[in-house]
Amino acid sequence: ERATEEYVAHSNATHSTRSLMASEDSSSLHFTDMRSAALAQICKMFQLRCLNVFRHMQEMAANQATGEEDNGDGGGDAAENGGDDGLSIKLNATLRAANELISEVEAIKGRIEPCFPPYWGIAAVWATSVAKVCSTHILQQIGGEDAGKLKSFTVTQLLDLMACIEYFKEAVEETFEGIDLTNSSLAPQDNDDEKFEISNIADLFASNKKQVDVDIARDVAIWAHRKLWKVHALADSEFLNRATNETQEWVERVYTSEHHKSQTMEGRLTTSLPEDVFTLAGVQLRTIQERLSSGSETVVQTSTVIFVQLRMQQMDKRNIFCEDLETCCAAANDFQRMSEKTEELIDEITEGANFSQENKDFLHQVSEDLNQLYNKDSVYAAGKVHLYIFEPIREAIGTELFGAAWEKDFTHNDLALTVIRTLEDFMGDLGEFLDSILLRKAVDGLILACINFYIERLLAKADEHSGRSSVWEDNATALQRMSGDITTMREYFEGLAENMPALGRVIEREFETLTTIQELLAIAAGLSESDASDFVLVLQKRICDVAITTNVVGDLYHLVNPQEEKTMVEMVEGMSDVLGAIAPPLDEPDHHTVPGLRLDETIGKLYTTSKRKRPGQSMMEHIGNRWNQS
Repeated sequence: ERATEEYVAHSNATHSTRSLMASEDSSSLHFTDMRSAALAQICKMFQLRCLNVFRHMQEMAANQATGEEDNGDGGGDAAENGGDDGLSIKLNATLRAANELISEVEAIKGRIEPCFPPYWGIAAVWATSVAKVCSTHILQQIGGEDAGKLKSFTVTQLLDLMACIEYFKEAVEETFEGIDLTNSSLAPQDNDDEKFEISNIADLFASNKKQVDVDIARDVAIWAHRKLWKVHALADSEFLNRATNETQEWVERVYTSEHHKSQTMEGRLTTSLPEDVFTLAGVQLRTIQERLSSGSETVVQTSTVIFVQLRMQQMDKRNIFCEDLETCCAAANDFQRMSEKTEELIDEITEGANFSQENKDFLHQVSEDLNQLYNKDSVYAAGKVHLYIFEPIREAIGTELFGAAWEKDFTHNDLALTVIRTLEDFMGDLGEFLDSILLRKAVDGLILACINFYIERLLAKADEHSGRSSVWEDNATALQRMSGDITTMREYFEGLAENMPALGRVIEREFETLTTIQELLAIAAGLSESDASDFVLVLQKRICDVAITTNVVGDLYHLVNPQEEKTMVEMVEGMSDVLGAIAPPLDEPDHHTVPGLRLDETIGKLYTTSKRKRPGQSMMEHIGNRWNQS
């Protein structure tokens, strides 16, 4: 400041003074170039300012450590154990000093630099002073460029260290406009230490000593940034390793804990699972985001870690929430709310953040994967209710269906009515426990489950039957009874479709399978003149498995006309290429396949337990190999 005042006071007299010097004996007088003197003084003061800030913070840290030791707060133990607490205090002091100096870059550039000629490069001098002093002290505290002490840092210290380096990066970019710290052609390499290790800030001067060489200052800043950014990468790796382990622990703990169960005013069943999971996830991400810069990749990486861990736990633990009808309903509602909370969390993370477009796209993709998983699992849980609805139905009528009493005594389709009454009882609960969208998904599942149950019981009857005559006394009566059953079940679901218009298409598509089987039975019994091959094609489109379709056709003939079973099996085997072309096998059941809703799976698992010798035995071996593994 004194040098600057002198420069301003004497600047007007400089020209006349130099003119006078020309007429004087130059050997008797010595005049100082005030511009060079002022610039040198500013450089010196900047460097002293940086050193004094660090010295002050270190003194405060030493006093704090001494005070804790005197107060018996563990200082003595820390000293005996290598001074870990003291090192922690020194690190915190170093980061505070660095942050204070870095924060002054904006003030220097915005308030002080305009007071000087542009070629003085005041902001560059300050940024270089900060770069030199801060990088030196930070590297000392973390164990050098290899950052050997990072393992002993707490998570908070790792975040503070990365935040300080990110703050420094932003300051350098602000000072040297247009600088590219990532791809700059002037970026120093690992062997440039000697070149860019300036011993004195005055080394930044141009050859005439009257201005700062901004190119040198920029290269020194880049050199310091590269040094620190390597440390940032090591700290980031250490932090993410810990974040991954800690996230895995708390996510697993939350998923396996007891969750508060509740019921809304509308009767919807829910638990506290979504709140328990996303409250912790939100706190963790907000804490990290508040400490780091707005564009920090560490925030993106940590978000990814959390979303990936949530996805893994959801994949692994989903079924523990679907143990009965009520828990399935609660899980369906919970998973749907978790999908909504995923969207809310990602919006909160990205709002106001300065992420690159690439990072934004990546973050949205990771969150979308989790979002879709929750949505699909919500539908899965809603669909799985059929297992607990058809369990009592199976116990009540499973052995009677297609038996002698069914054929002769239950003239009003009593067993089908039992199915419908049971469904009606449960539908009252489902309408209360689930919202309208999930209720529709549950009803979709009930239609499939109803048809699969009916077909599975029919084929089980074929498995029990032996002999060369029909399983029923009168095939026409049995087919009439079957027609009544189909009509009864279909009319019930069509009644539900009045409030669920889209249900009509599902009913039409799925009940076609029952009418196809009914028609094949009529053809086998000689009660229809239709061409069986036409209906075999229709059946294959529903089953999508040539081996299963072949044996189903054989079982239908075995029920009403056993003598023609082998002939029909051979005929269908001859159609194998055509059947496989029009309806290739479905993919194997995956995470989202609801048990009992795929007809090929239902029949395939029935056949794996069958003891009956069939004409198409080689195909039965294929079925056994596939569905025993499933």
